[in-house]
Amino acid sequence: MPTLINNILAIEAQATDLVAKAHADAEAMDRRAEAEIASAREKLVAETDAKLAELEAATQERCKRELAGVEAEFQAACAAIDGISDSAIREHAAKIAAAFTQG
Repeated sequence: MPTLINNILAIEAQATDLVAKAHADAEAMDRRAEAEIASAREKLVAETDAKLAELEAATQERCKRELAGVEAEFQAACAAIDGISDSAIREHAAKIAAAFTQG
């Protein structure tokens, strides 16, 4: 009978050890999973930040080009207006005034 009890106690001790090892393994797997998740999150954040920086740079460059085009159009329009002679302005003003007085 003592041998049976000793066997049962030994099996119980082995079972306790197995359960403890399983808990330790589960905790280790949990830590590894958390580390992998953190690493993946950091990688995703870095990739997203890089993509945002690239898009921002491209947008700024596009805006610079568009602004340069608008400024060129404005300068051309100003030059065209400045190119109108005073006599041409007086002539058109007289025609407009005449049209109002006749009409």
